[in-house]
Amino acid sequence: MAVRDRRDLTAFESLVKRWDAKLASYLIRLVGDMGAALDLRQETYFRVWRSAATYDDAYAFSTWIVRIATNLANTHRIRNRHESRPWTAERGPEESVCGLEPILKGERESLLARGIARLPQSDRALILMRFQLALSYREIADLLSSPESTVKSRMTTLLRRLHRELATQGIEARSILP
Repeated sequence: MAVRDRRDLTAFESLVKRWDAKLASYLIRLVGDMGAALDLRQETYFRVWRSAATYDDAYAFSTWIVRIATNLANTHRIRNRHESRPWTAERGPEESVCGLEPILKGERESLLARGIARLPQSDRALILMRFQLALSYREIADLLSSPESTVKSRMTTLLRRLHRELATQGIEARSILP
Protein backbone atom coordinates (compact mmCIF):
# COMPACT_ATOMS: atom_id res chain seq x y z
CA MET A 1 0.00 0.00 0.00
CA ALA A 2 1.65 3.18 -1.24
CA VAL A 3 0.07 5.31 1.47
CA ARG A 4 1.48 3.09 4.19
CA ASP A 5 4.87 2.33 2.66
CA ARG A 6 5.80 5.68 1.10
CA ARG A 7 3.32 8.12 2.69
CA ASP A 8 2.30 8.82 -0.92
CA LEU A 9 -0.14 11.75 -0.91
CA THR A 10 -1.25 11.08 -4.52
CA ALA A 11 -2.15 7.50 -3.60
CA PHE A 12 -4.04 8.81 -0.56
CA GLU A 13 -5.99 11.27 -2.72
CA SER A 14 -6.89 8.42 -5.06
CA LEU A 15 -8.06 6.35 -2.11
CA VAL A 16 -10.22 9.25 -0.88
CA LYS A 17 -11.78 9.69 -4.34
CA ARG A 18 -12.57 5.97 -4.53
CA TRP A 19 -14.15 5.85 -1.06
CA ASP A 20 -15.63 9.32 -0.60
CA ALA A 21 -19.20 8.81 -1.83
CA LYS A 22 -19.55 5.34 -0.29
CA LEU A 23 -18.16 6.40 3.05
CA ALA A 24 -20.25 9.59 3.23
CA SER A 25 -23.44 7.72 2.35
CA TYR A 26 -22.68 4.95 4.87
CA LEU A 27 -22.06 7.42 7.69
CA ILE A 28 -25.09 9.59 6.83
CA ARG A 29 -27.30 6.52 6.96
CA LEU A 30 -25.62 5.23 10.09
CA VAL A 31 -25.75 8.38 12.23
CA GLY A 32 -28.76 10.08 10.61
CA ASP A 33 -27.18 13.54 10.62
CA MET A 34 -25.40 14.84 7.55
CA GLY A 35 -23.17 17.35 9.32
CA ALA A 36 -21.98 14.84 11.87
CA ALA A 37 -21.52 12.18 9.19
CA LEU A 38 -19.36 14.45 7.05
CA ASP A 39 -17.25 15.35 10.10
CA LEU A 40 -16.88 11.64 10.87
CA ARG A 41 -15.88 10.99 7.25
CA GLN A 42 -13.10 13.59 7.53
CA GLU A 43 -11.95 12.10 10.84
CA THR A 44 -11.91 8.66 9.21
CA TYR A 45 -9.56 9.90 6.48
CA PHE A 46 -7.39 11.65 9.03
CA ARG A 47 -7.04 8.41 10.98
CA VAL A 48 -6.35 6.38 7.84
CA TRP A 49 -3.52 8.76 6.97
CA ARG A 50 -2.19 8.96 10.53
CA SER A 51 -2.39 5.20 11.13
CA ALA A 52 -1.44 3.96 7.67
CA ALA A 53 1.66 2.28 9.10
CA THR A 54 -0.56 -0.02 11.18
CA TYR A 55 -2.57 -1.31 8.20
CA ASP A 56 -2.18 -5.08 7.78
CA ASP A 57 -2.38 -6.38 4.19
CA ALA A 58 -3.81 -9.65 5.51
CA TYR A 59 -7.16 -7.86 5.74
CA ALA A 60 -9.12 -6.08 3.05
CA PHE A 61 -8.72 -2.31 3.05
CA SER A 62 -12.52 -2.05 3.03
CA THR A 63 -12.64 -3.85 6.36
CA TRP A 64 -10.12 -1.48 7.89
CA ILE A 65 -11.66 1.80 6.73
CA VAL A 66 -15.21 0.70 7.59
CA ARG A 67 -14.05 -0.37 11.05
CA ILE A 68 -12.51 3.05 11.63
CA ALA A 69 -15.67 4.82 10.42
CA THR A 70 -17.97 2.55 12.44
CA ASN A 71 -15.94 3.00 15.62
CA LEU A 72 -16.04 6.78 15.16
CA ALA A 73 -19.82 6.63 14.61
CA ASN A 74 -20.26 4.55 17.76
CA THR A 75 -18.19 7.02 19.77
CA HIS A 76 -20.19 9.89 18.30
CA ARG A 77 -23.47 8.19 19.27
CA ILE A 78 -22.29 7.65 22.86
CA ARG A 79 -21.01 11.22 23.25
CA ASN A 80 -24.06 12.82 21.68
CA ARG A 81 -26.92 10.66 22.91
CA HIS A 82 -28.94 13.65 24.05
CA GLU A 83 -28.36 15.54 20.77
CA SER A 84 -28.91 12.62 18.42
CA ARG A 85 -31.61 12.94 15.75
CA PRO A 86 -31.97 9.47 14.29
CA TRP A 87 -34.33 8.92 11.41
CA THR A 88 -37.88 8.37 12.46
CA ALA A 89 -41.12 7.59 10.70
CA GLU A 90 -41.98 11.28 11.05
CA ARG A 91 -38.63 12.51 9.75
CA GLY A 92 -37.72 10.38 6.78
CA PRO A 93 -34.35 9.84 5.15
CA GLU A 94 -34.85 12.67 2.66
CA GLU A 95 -34.74 15.26 5.45
CA SER A 96 -31.71 13.68 7.07
CA VAL A 97 -29.58 14.03 3.95
CA CYS A 98 -30.55 17.68 3.49
CA GLY A 99 -31.08 17.70 -0.25
CA LEU A 100 -28.66 14.99 -1.33
CA GLU A 101 -30.12 12.42 -3.70
CA PRO A 102 -32.87 10.43 -1.99
CA ILE A 103 -31.38 7.35 -0.38
CA LEU A 104 -34.14 5.11 -1.62
CA LYS A 105 -36.85 6.03 -4.13
CA GLY A 106 -40.53 5.29 -4.01
CA GLU A 107 -43.00 4.61 -1.25
CA ARG A 108 -41.92 1.01 -0.62
CA GLU A 109 -38.26 1.89 -0.45
CA SER A 110 -39.06 4.80 1.85
CA LEU A 111 -40.84 2.41 4.22
CA LEU A 112 -37.84 0.09 4.06
CA ALA A 113 -35.48 3.00 4.82
CA ARG A 114 -37.60 3.98 7.80
CA GLY A 115 -37.65 0.38 9.03
CA ILE A 116 -33.87 0.22 8.78
CA ALA A 117 -33.57 3.61 10.48
CA ARG A 118 -35.49 2.34 13.50
CA LEU A 119 -32.98 -0.45 14.04
CA PRO A 120 -30.33 -0.01 16.72
CA GLN A 121 -27.16 1.48 15.24
CA SER A 122 -25.25 -1.81 15.40
CA ASP A 123 -27.98 -3.60 13.41
CA ARG A 124 -28.29 -0.69 10.98
CA ALA A 125 -24.52 -0.81 10.47
CA LEU A 126 -24.69 -4.53 9.67
CA ILE A 127 -27.40 -4.00 7.03
CA LEU A 128 -25.51 -1.06 5.51
CA MET A 129 -22.20 -2.91 5.45
CA ARG A 130 -23.76 -5.80 3.55
CA PHE A 131 -26.11 -4.06 1.15
CA GLN A 132 -24.81 -0.52 0.75
CA LEU A 133 -21.06 -1.12 0.99
CA ALA A 134 -21.39 -4.63 -0.51
CA LEU A 135 -18.99 -6.18 1.99
CA SER A 136 -18.88 -9.96 2.04
CA TYR A 137 -19.95 -11.87 5.14
CA ARG A 138 -16.27 -12.74 5.65
CA GLU A 139 -15.27 -9.05 5.57
CA ILE A 140 -18.05 -8.12 7.98
CA ALA A 141 -17.04 -10.97 10.28
CA ASP A 142 -13.44 -9.73 10.26
CA LEU A 143 -14.61 -6.19 10.90
CA LEU A 144 -16.80 -7.20 13.84
CA SER A 145 -14.36 -9.82 15.15
CA SER A 146 -17.19 -12.35 15.02
CA PRO A 147 -17.54 -15.73 13.39
CA GLU A 148 -18.97 -15.57 9.87
CA SER A 149 -21.82 -17.84 10.97
CA THR A 150 -22.80 -15.30 13.64
CA VAL A 151 -22.88 -12.50 11.08
CA LYS A 152 -25.05 -14.59 8.76
CA SER A 153 -27.38 -15.48 11.61
CA ARG A 154 -27.73 -11.85 12.69
CA MET A 155 -28.39 -10.82 9.11
CA THR A 156 -31.07 -13.49 8.71
CA THR A 157 -32.75 -12.33 11.91
CA LEU A 158 -32.63 -8.68 10.82
CA LEU A 159 -34.04 -9.43 7.38
CA ARG A 160 -36.86 -11.49 8.88
CA ARG A 161 -37.68 -8.63 11.25
CA LEU A 162 -37.79 -6.18 8.34
CA HIS A 163 -39.93 -8.59 6.29
CA ARG A 164 -42.43 -8.85 9.16
CA GLU A 165 -42.51 -5.09 9.69
CA LEU A 166 -43.17 -4.45 6.01
CA ALA A 167 -45.83 -7.17 5.92
CA THR A 168 -47.74 -5.38 8.69
CA GLN A 169 -47.90 -2.42 6.31
CA GLY A 170 -49.19 -4.60 3.47
CA ILE A 171 -45.97 -4.67 1.51
CA GLU A 172 -44.54 -7.82 -0.02
CA ALA A 173 -40.98 -7.48 1.26
CA ARG A 174 -39.54 -9.92 -1.27
CA SER A 175 -40.01 -7.24 -3.91
CA ILE A 176 -37.50 -4.93 -2.20
CA LEU A 177 -35.51 -7.12 0.22
CA PRO A 178 -33.21 -10.04 -0.51
